[in-house]
Amino acid sequence: MPYYYQVTLKLRSSGTTAQQVLTDASEGDLLSKIVTPYKKGNNIFHESTVFDSNDIEIIKIIRTTETDEVIRDRLLDESIRRNDELNAYSGEVGT
Repeated sequence: MPYYYQVTLKLRSSGTTAQQVLTDASEGDLLSKIVTPYKKGNNIFHESTVFDSNDIEIIKIIRTTETDEVIRDRLLDESIRRNDELNAYSGEVGT
């Protein structure tokens, strides 16, 4: 079973904002692009952004068995279903 890694970084300089830097990464990409540079104290590069390892407050790594798109679609479907149920129920309150 393949695993997908989702990685977000929270920087000390950005306050409370976290930034997603890897989506659906392989274990090899996770190691080469995030873990190894961070452990060596090197900068982390994502697209056109350079993250100073010394400025990283939190690295959050999530391992999933489904892609980010599949998970988001499922969450959206569940949210729409719950809203539909709430709307149907709220129509019965005044009856």
